[in-house]
Amino acid sequence: MVLIHISPDWISVAESQGSPIDTLYEDEIAYLKKAGQKRRQEFAAVRHCARIALQSLNYERPVTVPGRSGLPTWPNGLIGSMTHCNSYCAAAVASSQVCNAIGIDAEPNRSLTPGVLDRIASSTECEHVQYLRALHPHISFDRLLFSIKESIYKAVFSNSGDSLRFKDVRVLVNPNGNFDAQITSSHLRCASLQGYWGERDGILGSIVTIHPIDPPARATVLAEPH
Repeated sequence: MVLIHISPDWISVAESQGSPIDTLYEDEIAYLKKAGQKRRQEFAAVRHCARIALQSLNYERPVTVPGRSGLPTWPNGLIGSMTHCNSYCAAAVASSQVCNAIGIDAEPNRSLTPGVLDRIASSTECEHVQYLRALHPHISFDRLLFSIKESIYKAVFSNSGDSLRFKDVRVLVNPNGNFDAQITSSHLRCASLQGYWGERDGILGSIVTIHPIDPPARATVLAEPH
């Protein structure tokens, strides 16, 4: 499990390999009426993780139908993020008193389709990705960069409603498992963020948080068995 090992200990994280099925609410079933089988499985599996993460904070999972913005719904006083890829899914939740927003993302540890990196990264980022791949060939740093930018998009959009393009964010990935990022677009210019990344069992994971104060040292982390 990758996110449990890289998340701050004040965030409740639940993740799973496989296809756990959560009991869906009527509104969620109606929302999925025209969805395919794969989408239904992913929808239910990631909400299973959300339920576990919320239960660790003594909250029940609410109806989680994406609104017009596409954001999931969390109980009052909490913020969170969800992700899924292949047979992996995860949810991260924390108190809104200590964290304004969370963004998580998971991707398979394999290279992007040729040409995609040039569309999402600056020339400096592309050069740095190639440098890191030469040092650590077992990590697909191009895909990792994509994951980090997805996490940042989720956190920023959840926090302010601002939509970012991939090249609105400049990321410096450190091989020791963290990264620094700077948002360079319009009124968000010079906004800086830090986060963490990791790889386990063929899954790349990244997490970024936006918070106004230093987080407390309170651990609540859960994992689902394989």
